[in-house]
Amino acid sequence: MGDNVTAIWEKVKDVLLIDKVIARLTEYWGMIPEGVFDFYYEHRVPCLIVAICLMALIAFEGYKLFKMAMYIISAGAFAIGGYYFIAPIVAQYTAGVIPEFVKVEALVAIICALIAVFLTRCAYTFMIMILGGVCGYAFGYIYLWRVIRDFFNTLQFLRDPIARYIIGGVCAAVCVLLFILLFKHVFIVGSSFGAMAFAGLLLQKLVVPTADDMLKMSFILFGIAVGIFAVVRQYKEEEKAMEIVF
Repeated sequence: MGDNVTAIWEKVKDVLLIDKVIARLTEYWGMIPEGVFDFYYEHRVPCLIVAICLMALIAFEGYKLFKMAMYIISAGAFAIGGYYFIAPIVAQYTAGVIPEFVKVEALVAIICALIAVFLTRCAYTFMIMILGGVCGYAFGYIYLWRVIRDFFNTLQFLRDPIARYIIGGVCAAVCVLLFILLFKHVFIVGSSFGAMAFAGLLLQKLVVPTADDMLKMSFILFGIAVGIFAVVRQYKEEEKAMEIVF
């Protein structure tokens, strides 16, 4: 029985490219400067206290913080896109119309940023759709395509670049639908329970660094229990926001 489970797990790891994903994450982890780790070991207690407070903030105010971040991220993304892609086109048609001392690229970037803020404020669902589409396309194009290609390695079509675009597009469409229906609930529940479970683990490292697995699990379960209050808090805050803003 144990051998069968091991064989199944190895097959799953091979199909989902888990080893490759872990290797890539390890690469990124290795890029963290040693000074960061030295600072942590030198100031371990303050770092853990700050991390616990940050996790609690995310657990109780995560969705509100996300909506605030949406304004900043969307404005920045639209501004960059406007500067590099739209501004060169606009500059061709505004030569001689706009004074030379005005930098057209910066003006276009500012206008695009303002459009992003307006869309986020008045068309929040539309921005969530864009976020879902981008995340889904990236997931399909970068990861899922490789999984499908390696699993059905006899299909030549999957090795064609067009297959990546198709898989990315299908994932984007699915994610758009899922984000519209479930994003708020998944985010609130996930951030509340996930952040508080991690906060419980950090609390264990702070209070009982040499705890055994059973005690570690107790701290994590304590964090999850507190996460229930965090979920209730986030939903109440979201109800207030819906009443006032929308």
